[in-house]
Amino acid sequence: MEWKLDKFRSLEFFLATIDGGSFAAAAKQFATDPSTVSKAIKRLESQLGIQLFQRSTRQINLTQAGENYAA
Repeated sequence: MEWKLDKFRSLEFFLATIDGGSFAAAAKQFATDPSTVSKAIKRLESQLGIQLFQRSTRQINLTQAGENYAA
């Protein structure tokens, strides 16, 4: 049951990151830190076997796979 809640939370973080444009914006929405959001999305990517975001030093961009998953 716990893994289902973790996956659900990761999905919430994923959608909030898309809406806010950053891990920091998503973290603020859930009263947590950007690292927690980033790690949860990394776990989701691992579970799905796809990369949802292209990460660079101070920017993230949704990948095509991320766009498809969000739809």
